[in-house]
Amino acid sequence: MVFSSSIFLFAFLPGLLLLYVICWKFSLKASNIILLLGSLFFILWGSGKDTLILITMILTNYTSGLLMTKGKNGVLLVKGEKRTAFQKIVLILTLIFSFSLLVYFKYASFLGSNASALLSIFGISWEVPLIIKNIILPLGISFYTFQALSYTLDVYFGNVESTKSLLNF
Repeated sequence: MVFSSSIFLFAFLPGLLLLYVICWKFSLKASNIILLLGSLFFILWGSGKDTLILITMILTNYTSGLLMTKGKNGVLLVKGEKRTAFQKIVLILTLIFSFSLLVYFKYASFLGSNASALLSIFGISWEVPLIIKNIILPLGISFYTFQALSYTLDVYFGNVESTKSLLNF
């Protein structure tokens, strides 16, 4: 399903919004569940494996926020307070993981083609593997990566407290 398709514009989006408004009148939590399920369904419709990538990114950043908030001896982070080595390691691993996914899906084909061209200048023949040539970019990966990382960085720097609810995340 594409954003500009008739089925999205005239069936999926109006139906989701109507369901959201109906649920919102009764419960904010129910309306959040509707948006989450609608978003996952939209991505699942486009490409099933992208849903797994999104869920992995959600769980990684949510968990890192919780781990960093606990800090040393379960004390919440305070803005300006020195961070523990554990908190720094959690942040670095989360950054590496999230950016690795983004670089792989968004730039691996570009980097592979350029590496092949550069090697050919030196007389080295290297064919970019098909697994790199045929990468399909997951819908919204840049947006979601930077949204999730802004949350993780805000938690690390003490600008926000991590949310205990996966649904609110």
